[in-house]
Amino acid sequence: MRRGIFCILILVLVIVASGWLGGKIPSGFVPTEDQGYLFANLTLPESASLQRTAVATKQVGDILRNTPGVQDVTSISGFSLLSGVNTTYNGFFFVTLKPWKKRTDVQEQLRGMIAHANVALSKIPEGIAFVFPPPAIPGIGTSERKWETRSAFGRRTRHFTADRRRQTLTQSALR
Repeated sequence: MRRGIFCILILVLVIVASGWLGGKIPSGFVPTEDQGYLFANLTLPESASLQRTAVATKQVGDILRNTPGVQDVTSISGFSLLSGVNTTYNGFFFVTLKPWKKRTDVQEQLRGMIAHANVALSKIPEGIAFVFPPPAIPGIGTSERKWETRSAFGRRTRHFTADRRRQTLTQSALR
């Protein structure tokens, strides 16, 4: 009887410890890392003009600059790295963070900054804005895959135009 109670007590202890550890350990395959910068995206309604997007971009930039731990913000109106196209209703931001040694407060850690910025950005009535970290391993994230596709397309285009130029030069030399 004592062994049975002891085994059940150990089992309950293992279950509680597993639940506690499960909450502490990152759940993704590759955990998010603090790389010293973040991305932010802004999307307005499709009918928004570039001037309206520029005003909203300035507003988002001001919110991001006032986020604890942010050093600088670079914005691009009319472009989204997520979709990879130029539009009048998108804005994209590169957010540079302060050095790790200067970010000692919990709000200045990566998750705290993302949460703080996303809460503040959710109150913008003009459109949808959110902050997200870059991929932990370059080449695996969605945004990196688009860049790889673009660079492969660019190489094919350069090869094609170089071949066409050679053909044109050869044809004009033979005439």
